[in-house]
Amino acid sequence: MPSLPLLHLHIRRNIAESSLSRVLPVAVRTLQSIRSELAEGYRFVAGNKLPEAQTTFRSVLQALLLVAVSSDDEGKEVNYLS
Repeated sequence: MPSLPLLHLHIRRNIAESSLSRVLPVAVRTLQSIRSELAEGYRFVAGNKLPEAQTTFRSVLQALLLVAVSSDDEGKEVNYLS
């Protein structure tokens, strides 16, 4: 429902741990790697390689669902990309 506030769910590798090095998931994608993949998708569109662009953009969107951010600024950037 659009009128409800956002849910903030943090992906945790181990719920019982409190140390940040053991809480975050093991396979974390960084914003920089997602941004470079997004640029690759734009290059595919510019080169009229639409099936490859579709695959790349779908991968970017799926990666954004599981990205772990460490600051509010990074969170705002993820919201901007999606």
